Amino acid sequence: DQEHEKINLADFVAQIPTLVQDIKSFAEDRDWTRFHTPRNIILALLGEVGELAEIIQWKGDEQPLPLDTKELDKLSQELADVSIYLLRLASVTNVTSE
Repeated sequence: DQEHEKINLADFVAQIPTLVQDIKSFAEDRDWTRFHTPRNIILALLGEVGELAEIIQWKGDEQPLPLDTKELDKLSQELADVSIYLLRLASVTNVTSE
C-alpha cells in the first residue's frame, strides 16, 4: 500500500506552468501534437471523468468518502489524468501562456 503525499493548494498552483510545459513536451516528444485537437482532448477528458465517477458512483453521500487504500490510489490516478487533460486543453486552446 502506498502512502499518498499531500501537497497544499498554493504549492500545486505554483507548479502549473511547469506541468503545462512538461505535458506539452511529453506530447511533442511522441509526435502526438497532431492528435491533440480540442475535440480529441475533450473526448479523452470525458472518458477519464467517467472513470473518476465510477470510483464513487455507488458510495452515497457519506463524508468523508468511504474509500479503501486501493480506491484512494485509483482516485488519485484518475484525478491526475483529468488534470493532465484539462491542462493540455488549456494549453492547446491558448488559455494558458507558455
